[in-house]
Amino acid sequence: MHIITIGLNHKSSPLSVREKFAFYDEELSRALKVLNRMDFIDECLIVSTCNRVEVYAATEDIDRCLDSIKSFFLTYKGVDISDIAGNFYTFIGHSAFLHLFQVGCGLDSLVIGETQVLGQLKKSYQFAVRACTTGKFINFMFQKAFFVSKKIRSSFSFGDVQLSIGSVTVDLIKQKIDSLFKKKVLVIGAGEICRTIIHSLYKENIDSIFVANRSYAKALKLNEQFKTFPLDFTKISGHMNNVDIVITSTSAPHYILDKTNFPTAVAGRKKPLMLIDLAVPRDIEPCLSSLKSVYLYNIDDLRVIIDNNRKKRIYYFENHFNLLQKETEKFFNKLYFPQEDFINV
Repeated sequence: MHIITIGLNHKSSPLSVREKFAFYDEELSRALKVLNRMDFIDECLIVSTCNRVEVYAATEDIDRCLDSIKSFFLTYKGVDISDIAGNFYTFIGHSAFLHLFQVGCGLDSLVIGETQVLGQLKKSYQFAVRACTTGKFINFMFQKAFFVSKKIRSSFSFGDVQLSIGSVTVDLIKQKIDSLFKKKVLVIGAGEICRTIIHSLYKENIDSIFVANRSYAKALKLNEQFKTFPLDFTKISGHMNNVDIVITSTSAPHYILDKTNFPTAVAGRKKPLMLIDLAVPRDIEPCLSSLKSVYLYNIDDLRVIIDNNRKKRIYYFENHFNLLQKETEKFFNKLYFPQEDFINV
């Protein structure tokens, strides 16, 4: 049996490509079952985040399994991988283990060392377990990835290297706006990314943070944690002229702000409005950037801020890659040669 990983991420593909392959939580269980029924796929798991879409599979025939995964993307997402082959990477066997361990430790993230990705991997694994698409190989691989990630992170004092999408987003805002003093922010969404953003915003001298989410109960929960102001999701447009910054990160299957509902919402607005869309696929229609006094940024625009801190993150990477390789070797050998007596196993 072989382990295969095929996918694309923020390094291999722009946002315009990544969003074509993104899976919403609501469709993931069905997608897993469809994928698992494909020929030559014995076990499978899908990881879909704002920065990556990856398929992990166990198979006895590598080439035919890869063909099945490509057919799955074509039939399920309507996109022929052959047309954008250069955007996809493939890892097999030992390299698939090493790649997953790097992802779990945050070494393959847009923000190296960030912590959200481990929770995203655990969530993806839970979806696959509930869909009954995992088995001996995928279960072992992911359980050990969680163990290794915890071990790597606990061996390193992050200090000021511990960054998140939230902190980087706030850095982007501060780079584009002279001062956050007395600014009002509307956050659309209540997931992990939005929580990190709100946490980072409260370190600044911000005036108020409004939160809108399809589940009003989740917006209320953030109110209890951070003293935000919950809003009715259906009345977002009515608040556009009352805020200076709008940040979105939802799992909506369509634009929540587009050319049909947004221009009217900001009609007559005189001061600039900053829009930051961190969703994949995007929440905000790109053409809105052409509106007067509207400045639109997406998750790929965070690279400018991230690159400024590259030296700190590379230090984290270099100091842990050797340890990661040793852990990969140990668990890869345990899976495929359980009776052998390996050094350090």
